[in-house]
Amino acid sequence: MLEQIFLVKQDVEKYRMLTVIKSLPPREVNLSNISNRLQFTYQKTYNIFQALLEDLADVAPDIDPSDTKIESIDFSKIPIDTYRLYLVKNSVVFQAFNYGLTSTNPSFESFSNDHFTSKSTLNRRMSKFRAFLKNFGLKISNSTLEIKGNENNIRWMAYYVYWYIYHGQEWPFALIQENSIDQIMGRAGITFDNPIVHFQLKYFLAISRIRLIKRNYIDELPFYKDVFGDQNLGEEILTHDDYPIVPANALDNENKLINLFRKTAFQPSDTAFEQPINANARINPKFYALVYHFIDFLKEHYHDDMTVYHDQKTLKHIMTYVTRDIVFYYIMAPYSIMHLDTMFNDDDERTYTDLYKDIYTFFSNIDQNEFRESTMRRN
Repeated sequence: MLEQIFLVKQDVEKYRMLTVIKSLPPREVNLSNISNRLQFTYQKTYNIFQALLEDLADVAPDIDPSDTKIESIDFSKIPIDTYRLYLVKNSVVFQAFNYGLTSTNPSFESFSNDHFTSKSTLNRRMSKFRAFLKNFGLKISNSTLEIKGNENNIRWMAYYVYWYIYHGQEWPFALIQENSIDQIMGRAGITFDNPIVHFQLKYFLAISRIRLIKRNYIDELPFYKDVFGDQNLGEEILTHDDYPIVPANALDNENKLINLFRKTAFQPSDTAFEQPINANARINPKFYALVYHFIDFLKEHYHDDMTVYHDQKTLKHIMTYVTRDIVFYYIMAPYSIMHLDTMFNDDDERTYTDLYKDIYTFFSNIDQNEFRESTMRRN
């Protein structure tokens, strides 16, 4: 998805080629098969492969550069995530986004000069990125390259981009020292058995630090308040000593947002049911009612196939999962592309499972008056 936004056509083609190669059994890796999969001419496929070979010299230096035949290259040494990161990091559009978000005093003109590209060329290349930002209700400044809009939207968008692109492979934030984030997590006693969620929270905390340093504060969390009122989901992770000039209310909102992600989005699936999100705060009863209604809907719809309904332990686990997802979706989807309407198109309905369609039907029929501020609203 983001590859189409940040990369030029030639890079997208190379990335697509590698994904096809990685999907084929080794004995079937040849230009003819790849050409058929990509629906390109043999000559075009050959040209893309030659360009891919040049990249592999940088991405996988242990591969013998004399191996120019596709059948003789060990593609298992080239993780697809590593190649995607390589391409995106070298994308001028991504560099512009990263520059505007993390630099202390960014300037569109300075960036253009440093990268030997005109403002008109960069603007043209950023057209897809601007469309992507629009999904979050955001814009990119024509004078500073900074992202403009609701701060909650910016946090969610920035995390989404950095996590998708870097995925824990390396530290993305030159402005923030990684050990400073480790110290914050260590002081708060935050540990995860799963290294993935550990890095997810570190990325989110680093983005928080960048925004606070640049004095971009979260003024309000209205959807959070619908669910939890003024309660916090956990201990204070960021303190006044960390950010003495940040207003108390803004710092409180910061901790609420961080703990929301920590307790809902950043939970390993094999242990999430053991830590109900209401352990530290009471949830608005209407959300519990929605969860019960959803479980009853499944029971009524699937009848005897819903045997889990009679297993109280498993049912409790399912309800914990569903509660966590509904709460997170309700609070964060208004700030992102996660609107229900955009996730299900009639044109590709056949690609979805019956269960997916049933879940969609349930949530699309929620009482819009009771959940009028929810993410089920129309765009």
